[in-house]
Amino acid sequence: MNSVMINQKTTGLDCANLAINSLLDYKGYKYYSTLWKQCGLMYIKTKGDSFGQIKGNYMKMEEEFWLVNGVTVKTCRQENPNLLSKEICDFLKKDEPIIVYVDVFELPYNKYYKKMHGSHCVTIIDQQDKSFTIIDNVFRYTGQLSFEHLLNALNISLTENSTTSLEYTYFSLLNAKIPKKEEMFEVVNKNNRFLRGNINKEEYERIKLDNKINEIEVGLNSINLLMESLKKNMGIRESKEKEWYKIHRDLSNIANLHYSYSYFLEYLAKDVPDFEKIQKRYYNLAKNWNMASNLALKASINFQESLLDRLIKKLTLIRQKEEDVIENSEDLYQKNITLL
Repeated sequence: MNSVMINQKTTGLDCANLAINSLLDYKGYKYYSTLWKQCGLMYIKTKGDSFGQIKGNYMKMEEEFWLVNGVTVKTCRQENPNLLSKEICDFLKKDEPIIVYVDVFELPYNKYYKKMHGSHCVTIIDQQDKSFTIIDNVFRYTGQLSFEHLLNALNISLTENSTTSLEYTYFSLLNAKIPKKEEMFEVVNKNNRFLRGNINKEEYERIKLDNKINEIEVGLNSINLLMESLKKNMGIRESKEKEWYKIHRDLSNIANLHYSYSYFLEYLAKDVPDFEKIQKRYYNLAKNWNMASNLALKASINFQESLLDRLIKKLTLIRQKEEDVIENSEDLYQKNITLL
């Protein structure tokens, strides 16, 4: 695999977006900007959780990539390190790069090495003797990583995405296709419905099962529930650094989804110019979610009540902006679907 990183838009994209886009570009699929297409909102609570969590993802990657694009995603789990290494090498011998999630704590080339745990996504492209060649789009590193370092890094049990199994992911383009505007319209409609909270019982139960949760609120009211929880749980002067950092991460993930969805709409707007205004508004919303995320990050470092007030005001503004853009998006969907 060519170790040159592709020239792609990076604003708002995370390590997984960047790594997978590069991998699929190498495999010849140039429509990677349309892979990341979900943009929802839900507020979830598990048993014994007094605070809850706001999320934007409502589809697994397997469903998201298959929808419109026909790209197959397969994640393999292996408990035996030696078998894991053999399986990875078998893919690399077939010129099939793979994606792995690792702990930055165990990556010698990055600034967090032996300092902080955190889940991170990199691409493995080749293998020589007892080392692997990896591409890390975030830390701008292309080079060797020993099997020992990789094995240690694959243990992400101490990160926010804690799991005890060793995993890798590969992608098949056997059924891949060029995105069609008709199918992209239905994605717009799917996101609109979710943000309106209009999902059927089957979808509702699937989301509960996927997230292993007891309670769920789907749609824009998720923002209201988050604000209520913030006022109730976070407006006191006590050590809540971890809670604030979790909120920061959740809001940052939602910003990421809005950026990604705006790139999806940008592609659609090339064929249907009406969607250009919607694309720009989702890009602007992404920036607003990012601002909210930064306020939560500041609160995790040095909490002040003024930060909570500013975050509530920002979320209130975001709530109205979301409402307005959904209404316009729904109108555009109806207008264009009748022209097909």
